[in-house]
Amino acid sequence: MIVNFLLVSLSAFEVLVARNNPKVVAEYLIMISMTLGHLSYWSKFGDMLSEESVAVATAAYEAYDPRFGTKATNRDLALLIMRAQEPLIMRGSPFPPFNLMNYMAILNQCYSILTLLLNTLD
Repeated sequence: MIVNFLLVSLSAFEVLVARNNPKVVAEYLIMISMTLGHLSYWSKFGDMLSEESVAVATAAYEAYDPRFGTKATNRDLALLIMRAQEPLIMRGSPFPPFNLMNYMAILNQCYSILTLLLNTLD
């Protein structure tokens, strides 16, 4: 995520600095679009994983009825309910999870850094 943040911010700054050279602009715009696509992909699927995890937990909770079913089925549902106390997230250990909320935070930070760099350029 940090690498994507740096790539987008510095590439956008490079595009604005070299706006008179169309070849450089095209190269960096391709890099920006690939970086944003990569980050969008991971963020969207990380968010979908969390949502589906919550949906599975809800379904297991609604299906659990100790009066019906076998002991093995009830034990399996109880294990699912216990595991589902926290939703699954895609996360690397020192970094925040991949989700759309963090994606928007990264985009906001990129815009802030880009604005700061443009103000120092002028």
